[in-house]
Amino acid sequence: MNDIATSATRTVAEELLRRIGVGDPDSIAALYAPDIDWKLDWPDDEHGRTPTP
Repeated sequence: MNDIATSATRTVAEELLRRIGVGDPDSIAALYAPDIDWKLDWPDDEHGRTPTP
């Protein structure tokens, strides 16, 4: 991870912890993406798994 990505990740993580400390669920939820793509697509031969249904 490069320095910019590391810094951005740290900033978001620190803000999440701050909001958890304040105890405001709406502001905590605002940090999460509205849509999540749960599709996992990695080579079976590298991970030794069968496809997930």
